[in-house]
Amino acid sequence: MIYSKIQYPIYSNLNLLKKDTFYIINLCKYIVFCIRFFLLLIPTIHKNMTQKLYLTFLVICMFSCRDTLKIPKDNIVQRFIESPKDMMYEPMMSPIDTFVAVADKLADKRVVFRKSKADSLMQLTKEYSHAVIVVETHTIVKLEKLDSCQQSGAWKTCMPLGVGYIKKKSDKHRKMRFQKGNIQYIIGTPDSQTRIMYFFR
Repeated sequence: MIYSKIQYPIYSNLNLLKKDTFYIINLCKYIVFCIRFFLLLIPTIHKNMTQKLYLTFLVICMFSCRDTLKIPKDNIVQRFIESPKDMMYEPMMSPIDTFVAVADKLADKRVVFRKSKADSLMQLTKEYSHAVIVVETHTIVKLEKLDSCQQSGAWKTCMPLGVGYIKKKSDKHRKMRFQKGNIQYIIGTPDSQTRIMYFFR
């Protein structure tokens, strides 16, 4: 389903915001709960109890927290994959940060995108339905038209076309600006910045 500012009134965007932030807020709540629960158990545990039992309590608590959290089917990752251009209409203040938080849980594979791995990752992309690269908190691009690629001397591989957004430091308001073209011109050349590549089946 495609979401856009034209198709949906303001209240729909507020509903999307609630759905996407619900997971992140609950994640923080349950992490705090798990830590507190474990700390409460420590004074009641007998001194002779083995380390394995300590770990068992912690594992049970963490799995309980994880199972309680459910990502809504209608989330920012799904919307960006289906219609990247509509990300500019997302109601949250930091759509890229929200995408990363949800993608870390939904992605079938998450890899740091480096020059040494660029060629093999481009080949791996063909095994998945979708691939997205995120640079720090300012750039996001979805890979498209893998067969229509351009050889990159900087990355030492053939880089495909893509669509996404960049928040430039030179922009006073740091607005997300839509980008379309070869991804090497969107994610930039290899440097110290962290680039994460997400794969989705």
